[in-house]
Parts: sequence; C-alpha cells; structure tokens
Amino acid sequence: MEPAASHTNVHAHVAASDPIAQCFPADWALVQFQDCNGGNAGTDLPGIQLSTSSPWHRAGTDYWDVGANVPALLAAVSGGRAVTTLADLLGR
Repeated sequence: MEPAASHTNVHAHVAASDPIAQCFPADWALVQFQDCNGGNAGTDLPGIQLSTSSPWHRAGTDYWDVGANVPALLAAVSGGRAVTTLADLLGR
C-alpha cells in the first residue's frame, strides 16, 4: 500500500510542524468563504463557496478554487431542486 499524499490543501488550526507545502490559516475567517457561519449551520450551503477575494479563489493547479466546487456539488446531490439550506437538501 502506498502512503497517502496531500497536495495544495488548506487546513485551519493544525500544528505548525506540519508540511510547509500546505497552508494553515490561523482561523476560518482568513479563508474568506462567502458565508462560513451560514454554511456550517446549514442555513446557507452555497455560503461555503470561496469568495472572489479569497487567496485560494482560482489558486488550484487547474485554476479552479482550492477545495470543493460547491455549486457543482450542490447541483449533483439536489436532483435538480433549488438547494440553499440543509433542509432543502434533505427534502424537508
């Protein structure tokens, strides 16, 4: 079994001894999500998308945002329904 590898990721609140090639912001506010609190609460799922002012917006090796493509993910799991909250996603 080959060892796991991690490339160009963003982690918050991790030990300073972790690899230098990674990025470890002091808190999630530095990542600059559109609405981190709403995304985490499930009231604004699109809010977990990076804002255009984020240092990781279009910073991936493929020029996409680092991390998940939130609009594509929500579209894939929504079955064509409009999804903005966790309740929408769960069909409640």
